[in-house]
Amino acid sequence: MRILYIHGLLSKPNLGRMAHLEERGHTVFALHINYMSQPDCYAILREHAVENGVNYIIGSSFGGYLGFWLAEELGIPCLLFNPAMRLEKYKGLIPLEIERKCPKRFVVIGAQDDTVLPEIGWDFFGRTENQAPYQRVIQCQWLGHRFDMDTFEGMVRWVGL
Repeated sequence: MRILYIHGLLSKPNLGRMAHLEERGHTVFALHINYMSQPDCYAILREHAVENGVNYIIGSSFGGYLGFWLAEELGIPCLLFNPAMRLEKYKGLIPLEIERKCPKRFVVIGAQDDTVLPEIGWDFFGRTENQAPYQRVIQCQWLGHRFDMDTFEGMVRWVGL
């Protein structure tokens, strides 16, 4: 797989997670983006994904928000960790008319997340218009907003990467 890893809002690409994916035989792309100073971040990520033939997206938090929409637009599967789906002030980053084409989506919601409330994710992904043809959403009782390497590795195995 050619995976685009999209980090969270005040974060950066996690080298350990990328190394784990590479050890499993995947090619991983991860841009370090300062979302506050790069309002064209969605376009940058989309262009990078297309140019590099990305066929899977992994995103967390704000990166999960961007990953959701990229997967829809590009028609590729995704794994999203605590995606921040109700960031009204960032809606202008996403093109208004996106044909929804994501074939398969896995979403991990942390029950202990106090940054992106779990109820927001359950509500968003429970709506019919936001579901992929194949979608699985799980809530991890032990998980807060940040997730440890064991959880990451387990979820990567869960989705078959």
